[in-house]
Amino acid sequence: MRRAAATMVTAALALGALSLPACRSDWQATPLRPPPSSCTAPPCDDIPLPSGPAAPVIDGSFHDWSQSTSLVLDRTGDATGAFDVTDLHATSRGAQLFVHFHTTSVLNLSSGPIDDGTLKLNVKLPDGRLLSLDFRARAITVTNEGTLSGYALGYVVSPTHAGNAFELKLDLSPYGVGPGDTVWLSLQGSDEVAPQPFTFEFERPPPPPPLNTRRPSGSNLRVASFNTLHAGITDITRRDAMQRLLSAANADIYLLQEMGSTAAAPVRAAFAAAAAPQDGASWHVLIAGAGSIVGNAVVSRSHIIPIATPTPRLIGGVVLLPKVGPVAVFSVHLKCCGYIGSDEDNKRLQQAAQLAHVINKLRAGTAAEALLPYADVPVVVAGDFNDVGSPQLRQVLQAPDATMLQRLPLLHLTSTDVFTWYQR
Repeated sequence: MRRAAATMVTAALALGALSLPACRSDWQATPLRPPPSSCTAPPCDDIPLPSGPAAPVIDGSFHDWSQSTSLVLDRTGDATGAFDVTDLHATSRGAQLFVHFHTTSVLNLSSGPIDDGTLKLNVKLPDGRLLSLDFRARAITVTNEGTLSGYALGYVVSPTHAGNAFELKLDLSPYGVGPGDTVWLSLQGSDEVAPQPFTFEFERPPPPPPLNTRRPSGSNLRVASFNTLHAGITDITRRDAMQRLLSAANADIYLLQEMGSTAAAPVRAAFAAAAAPQDGASWHVLIAGAGSIVGNAVVSRSHIIPIATPTPRLIGGVVLLPKVGPVAVFSVHLKCCGYIGSDEDNKRLQQAAQLAHVINKLRAGTAAEALLPYADVPVVVAGDFNDVGSPQLRQVLQAPDATMLQRLPLLHLTSTDVFTWYQR
């Protein structure tokens, strides 16, 4: 028997517009896209003109670096710590600097044992000052300015989990850098790469239009995942902002994380204030509640049949949607922090395996008698995966003989990059 497909997404606030046809075994998620342009006879103000090759997308796939400059090939075996860099590549668009490099071993760029040492990317600016990005310290310093926030320089890096290839970008416009300017790039720390000149070449293309948060035509289910950061849904100091988010999401199902020990009643009241169901019915809330630390929740306009899970970090249920049919959803918040091989990472992998086991029990019809009719329903898993350790996390959830989950990459609403994990 063909099983209904499954999808997982990760996010602070993620929106998924899903199309569930009558034969739900081949349903698919529809990415959010900007509305089509009304311009039919260029030139038009809303159509950006190309200005050089497309910039690399910082998403950890590395397939779009063909237009980069190879600065240096570094010999292996010369490192004094865990980072043994083999090459260094760069490209630019406007004031944006893109850097790509490989290492000989699989390790986390942003965290790891002290014995690993660290790796620093140094950028000597045209005015002679030095910008230094310390990956393990997750700190950016500039001569005479001290430590800066990564957000201030548009810093994005991928992947956040362990690997042997990394890509990043920095916006150097605060320092007047642009096409024609030359900076000097070097690596320092666990491995050393001598300063290499790099000249900014291409103009920066106009930014892509923001992704449209309206439901795409033809979709009949929207699922939103939201890490509320310390029970933000019911935090009176953030109430207005949260209500705007909930109203804009306009989802049928919300998967929440970090609700703490919040009970169902205040969550139901917050949703009623922000997005009351059109039929006047109350919201249905499935939440870990009292005694929970992470406080995951499922909130829907429709009735929810709970699915038993071994930890409040995984909470799930079958949502009985009248126009779509039943859909199984899981709100997850896996163990935070650590690095490949750490205690935190092992716990995270264990929780992922527990989730896979629960999904397999549902599909095998052995979860609970009340869930027997829903063995073949679509499954959506979303939440905060804290994907900062082993790359095996995704393999546990996507193994062909396990959950059959398919990953939905989550992009920024204002760019095509993935989200970057700072944890500072």
